[in-house]
Amino acid sequence: MLNSSDYDYVISGAYALPSITRATKNYIAVFINSRMVRSYRLQKVIMEIFKSYLPDDRYPIVVMDVRMDAQLVDVNVHPSKWEIRLSKEQQLEDLVRRTLLQSLSQNMQAPKVKTDLPITATKIEFTNFTFDEPITEQPVPPSFKTAESVSLETAEPNRETVKVINSKNNQFPIMSVIGQFHGNYILAESIDGLYIIDQHAAQERYNYERFQQLMMNEKTEYQTLLIPLVIEIGSYLQSEFDHISEMLQKMHVTVELFGTDSLLCRSVPVWMSDIDVLVFIHDMVDFYQAEQDTSLLAVRKAALASLACHASVKFNQHLNLDEMKEVILHLQKCENPFNCPHGRPTFIHLTESQLKKEFLR
Repeated sequence: MLNSSDYDYVISGAYALPSITRATKNYIAVFINSRMVRSYRLQKVIMEIFKSYLPDDRYPIVVMDVRMDAQLVDVNVHPSKWEIRLSKEQQLEDLVRRTLLQSLSQNMQAPKVKTDLPITATKIEFTNFTFDEPITEQPVPPSFKTAESVSLETAEPNRETVKVINSKNNQFPIMSVIGQFHGNYILAESIDGLYIIDQHAAQERYNYERFQQLMMNEKTEYQTLLIPLVIEIGSYLQSEFDHISEMLQKMHVTVELFGTDSLLCRSVPVWMSDIDVLVFIHDMVDFYQAEQDTSLLAVRKAALASLACHASVKFNQHLNLDEMKEVILHLQKCENPFNCPHGRPTFIHLTESQLKKEFLR
């Protein structure tokens, strides 16, 4: 639920958690004084807030009503009365932004696994076998023990669980790591069921927020490369060198022209020392080529997502218990531990009641 206000505006409404999405923007409904309107700026703010929680090309479900003094709104912008003009629009956008961010941080949770699948009975047919000779029982050789003489010892599995202490995000569950599945997913148990963590997505989220803090730090230390990096970009992009150089400088990466179709990088920030800088610069050049008119915020987000991806553990990478514990400890420190920078979930939840239902208990 949405419930917030300031001196001029009162916001109320509801939204679906990001695990439920739609393919179009048509499910974002904005009302002004209980009258439905079309506000592109408010719609843009809503999508901007939900973007970090959703995959590409998916949109949220939001219903929002804004109460205000009638003197603050002009409904005579368009003959159909759909479009409006507000006298304090920036103030309202800031209030909507704060309200949604606060509500999402308090109500986010791991998406639950959907197990409501139809159960169909399978008929098993047995074949009647015939034998030419009668079957006779053979005695058990004395060197072997019969089933009655075998002693079965019951013992706890040789498995160590690690308690993960909840310290920052109130919605992050307390987990015990129990293992890894196929070198891709970390399995953890909690009082409310089983959690399956995407190890790469979880590390991406942590590295994204860590690099974001480092990138915004103006006091950046640099490391001179023993062998400068040569980045081939093609001669057709050399005319765009000034724009590419300016874009990379905002990420604390300085390059210069080298030859007719390449860039040269002599130093990088110290916090990039464990990253494949060559691949990162190529990613940013490709991003510039595809999105030349994009904003600085979009450039930074693309840079951070690329850095986070290259610095994270990979799929099919087997981790020991301490490494799995570290992934979850890092994830719980995040402002948004529920989604990777691309909007995919970092972990999902399977409740105990769902498991019992599947086992027909």
